[in-house]
Amino acid sequence: MTRTLKCPNCGCEENRHMATTPECKLGWYRCAGCDMVWNKDYNLREYNEDYFTGCAGDYDDCRMKRVATGMRRVLIARMVSKKGRLLDIGCSMGYFVEAAGKLGYDAEGVEISKYAAEYARKKGLKVNCGDALNLSYPDNTFSVVTYMNSLEHVGDLDKSLSEAYRVLAPGGCVMIVGPNANYWKMLTKQSYHGWEKPDHCVTFTYKFLRNYLTARDFEIVNPPVYSFFRFLLNAIHLDKNVTVLARKKAG
Repeated sequence: MTRTLKCPNCGCEENRHMATTPECKLGWYRCAGCDMVWNKDYNLREYNEDYFTGCAGDYDDCRMKRVATGMRRVLIARMVSKKGRLLDIGCSMGYFVEAAGKLGYDAEGVEISKYAAEYARKKGLKVNCGDALNLSYPDNTFSVVTYMNSLEHVGDLDKSLSEAYRVLAPGGCVMIVGPNANYWKMLTKQSYHGWEKPDHCVTFTYKFLRNYLTARDFEIVNPPVYSFFRFLLNAIHLDKNVTVLARKKAG
């Protein structure tokens, strides 16, 4: 069903309602213009202790697995970036910060949840409690900035990515991983967290995210072999997450 509802990105009024599971009461729409998939009922929740240990399951039960996944992603980022300072935005309990540190980066994170930030610091990780929309770092500070399944929680993509661009050094890279709107569970109305969380403002497509970054003066730099692998997975709807790397243009 197509509705006259303006896309928050491009202003297009041709937006198709995305059918989800019967239990999902959120209004997900896909723009016919820019391919943005957005949630009109987005509502940022409080990420307190209950979120991390109760309603979302105990996050840290799978810490070793999450760090191992993070290390694989760090190796992908390493293909197009140099080692140096790395900032993980929305770092939760610090899994990716820990992974990047193990592989030689001077890694730190910023996390809106006081509970999660404190938990990460108790693990010996450098994690500050702060807002993705107002980073407390000087310009041109980091070689790499990452969003590991966190950008979809941020209500203002423009402001957050502007901040990421600001703190990146010239030639530095941003790596974004987030739920894929073309994943088979989303296309076949299966239960999937990408649809069902009211604190997700978007789910991504490669087309949307690449064009969005390019329009904001980033250069897409996904490694060729890795890009081909993701292209195949996406073509058969098995790519659970969109993964895009982009570079801040030097000079």
